[in-house]
Amino acid sequence: MCAIPEFYPNWRTFELELFSFGLVNINNNQPTHFSPTSSTLIDLLFASLNLEPLFYDQIAFPGTSKHDLIFGTFDFDVIRRPTSSDMSYYDFKNINLVELISAANDTPWDLCCSCPEINSRVDLFQFFIHSLFENFVPLKHFCIRDSSNQWFTPDVLAAIRERNQAYSFWKRTRSDAAFEYFRACRKRASSKIKNAKINYFQPKFNSKLNPRILWKNLNKLGLGKRKSCAQDVNGEELNNFFLQNQVPSLLSPSHLTFQERDGSFDFRLFEQHEVLNAVKRIKSNATGADGIHLRFLKLILPCILPTITNIFNFSITCSLFPDSWKVGIVTPVPKIKNPGSLGDFRWITIVPVLSKIFEHPIRNQLLGFIDSNCFLNNYQSGFRNRHSCISALPKITDDISTEMDNNKFTILTCLDFSKAFDSLDHLILCNKLNSSFNFSPRICSFIYSFLHNRSQCVKFNNSLSSFSNIVSGVPQGSVIGPLLFSLFINDLPDVCRNLTIHMYADDVQLYISQPIGLVEDMVCRINEDLYRINSWARDNNLKLNPSKSLCLPIYKNFIDFDSLPVIFLNNSPIPYLSRINNLGVELAHDLSWDYQINRIIGNTYGTLRKLWPIAKFIPLDTRVRLVKTLILPFFTYASDIFCSLNSELERKIIVAFNSACRFAFQLRRFDSISDKVLLVLGHSLISFLEIRSCVTMFKIINNYLPLYLRDKITLFNSNRLSKNIILPF
Repeated sequence: MCAIPEFYPNWRTFELELFSFGLVNINNNQPTHFSPTSSTLIDLLFASLNLEPLFYDQIAFPGTSKHDLIFGTFDFDVIRRPTSSDMSYYDFKNINLVELISAANDTPWDLCCSCPEINSRVDLFQFFIHSLFENFVPLKHFCIRDSSNQWFTPDVLAAIRERNQAYSFWKRTRSDAAFEYFRACRKRASSKIKNAKINYFQPKFNSKLNPRILWKNLNKLGLGKRKSCAQDVNGEELNNFFLQNQVPSLLSPSHLTFQERDGSFDFRLFEQHEVLNAVKRIKSNATGADGIHLRFLKLILPCILPTITNIFNFSITCSLFPDSWKVGIVTPVPKIKNPGSLGDFRWITIVPVLSKIFEHPIRNQLLGFIDSNCFLNNYQSGFRNRHSCISALPKITDDISTEMDNNKFTILTCLDFSKAFDSLDHLILCNKLNSSFNFSPRICSFIYSFLHNRSQCVKFNNSLSSFSNIVSGVPQGSVIGPLLFSLFINDLPDVCRNLTIHMYADDVQLYISQPIGLVEDMVCRINEDLYRINSWARDNNLKLNPSKSLCLPIYKNFIDFDSLPVIFLNNSPIPYLSRINNLGVELAHDLSWDYQINRIIGNTYGTLRKLWPIAKFIPLDTRVRLVKTLILPFFTYASDIFCSLNSELERKIIVAFNSACRFAFQLRRFDSISDKVLLVLGHSLISFLEIRSCVTMFKIINNYLPLYLRDKITLFNSNRLSKNIILPF
């Protein structure tokens, strides 16, 4: 719809111009815009020449605009509209639990334990599970209905009709009295609509509701992230694209010559309580390729717990992982809002629920042995207890800021591995587990069986692709996969001789500090270590990506990047940048926090833009909860490294958080907000961040955080105070 452009001399010329573009105007008679003094045809509806309208009309829209609403109906044979299909779900609430438990007790589970092979045991067990499931879990069908207008009551309808009649009367008479009456009716109708929506929606957003139900209702209003997908992409294409990152092993299975050593680690048999705890730890109800639902397993768990424990113990005894548990369903997750290519997706693997239960006690035993022997590198902060991004960031930034205070120049290099988790070599990993971590041959064979001969398909747009074999990598939805990757790259720091290294999973950060006059020597040392790292990656069947690797020169004074020597990775130069995003924090070349604060402010106002349209439908306590859940984390993430801000940056974040509090309490721009901030945080924002820093210091002192942070402080006893802290920064 549009108005006639002024540069067309007449209507006929305009129609001929439309015809040249294959368009025809449908409405050309009735006026669409009405004012107290005139009625004009402004709004136009165009259609293709070969598209005949079945019906056209226009209706008044008095509650919204002075323009009439124009609409048309077209042939469905020409325009194919998507049709909604019936949905179905398994109704776990209406299961006859008495009969189900009785049938589960009568099931001959002992037959599973007597099978001579692990695959036959698992297949028979899953057959019994599926039989019980089909007999006792009803499948319900329903049709999704639009529930957005359930607030539309007869009282609202009467007010709208009165408003429309008043508008029609004013269009006929054009009298001032009729127009005033129409305005009064319009105001009354708007008020009734608003009150009806509030009365309908507020009970659905009560903060006392179950959190899952509350967030589901909020997402219906468009609060959550909307799912978007590329319509011209199918599951087969995605599956082939994901599998092209597979890297065949450098070794052959004949190289699996594990040695038994004194004190080597071996699995112990699982107890039933360990399996029970593993079931409790799983929160996701996603169903894998085996079709077994976690909710159903929990219902009959007392009946099947001994059998599950027996299957797990038999699997680790024979060092074979069941084949049916090595099938994954990949769910593509868009990296960007509107993905347009295959590379815009990352994949998450949904593994069978029994496999996930099995992996939890395995991970506990592996971690217990690894931690007791301190095998993992001290500066690996990924997938470890007490370690995280917010423990790695203070270590790195404090090291650099200390050298900056000593008038030294630092170069921070962040390396990027291309699809590191998908390229992990199974044979190299198992040899490392045996030689470097003293895992027994039986464990190494079991882990090789866990990784080898896996297959996957892609679930996209409610359809499954064909299954394809996987030759490398760890499933990114498994429990022990991240731990295995950490063990795989654990020897990477050994090749660095000149640089300080810190790792978070596959994010590798290297830095070196020297006086500014020794820049050429620094770059030479960096290139030497990068050459060694690249050789290590090649020997371990991994590939570094120079185009995504970054260098950040850090100095308190301005530096001309063009004058710095070139840093090479695999014969490709790494660019120097003035700022980088490091583990979710914006680091600048002078360690100023302007970019990070601006990012916090941008995220805050971006979230508020989504929240304001629905604010009037949400109770006060729910709005406060939304501020704490969606906005406060922007301010608290890694706040320990930038809690000491200058007055200007403090003012900026205070103003941004005050805007969030104004949303929560529905205040205007210049209303007093100090007392409301206290209701949300209990303190002012700056005091709240300082208290969090004190809590972090308490955790460091009491060894709740990694030792590399504990080493940065010194405690000593004095006559007056028992624990004074000497800070090196």
